[in-house]
Amino acid sequence: MKKDLSPIARPYANALFLAALDAKQESETHNHLEAVKEIFNHKDVGALISSPELSKKEILTKLFTLLPKEVNLLVRNLLSTLSTNDRLEALEEIFRIYDQLLSDHHNKQNIDVVMPIELDKNNQDKVEELLLKKYGEAATLHFSVDKSLIGGITIKVDDEVLDLSIRGKVQKLVNELNF
Repeated sequence: MKKDLSPIARPYANALFLAALDAKQESETHNHLEAVKEIFNHKDVGALISSPELSKKEILTKLFTLLPKEVNLLVRNLLSTLSTNDRLEALEEIFRIYDQLLSDHHNKQNIDVVMPIELDKNNQDKVEELLLKKYGEAATLHFSVDKSLIGGITIKVDDEVLDLSIRGKVQKLVNELNF
């Protein structure tokens, strides 16, 4: 099961969002943070981040060489701070929270769809169509994979979670048996 990094990520995301608002760069920062998140999803970058042989400074220097030149100073400073505090693994969650803050700022709903496997484009479009019909065309959908779900789907809309996964059903059964 994935470790919940939201308590660690939230202060970083909030600080980045407030700094981006002050600089009037909230959308630009969002795009740059998303680009960095995609780079972090590469398995070689994951190995680099967790490398015990490299110092924090060496890891950061190597990361900066992988970044597109246009990544703004706010995101670069965030990476420096995360590296210093040994929190680089929280970047994906920081992006998710930042994305939520930006959507809230623009009054848009965020919908996170988590499945145990990657959907093909056709099925992803079907799920997207159903959710947009229910929650409105202004909603933003994010699809992700969590193999620990075993099967089914988990849909999170703002603070509301609909857990239709096998893991969720097993957890519910365990909770019922413990009472």
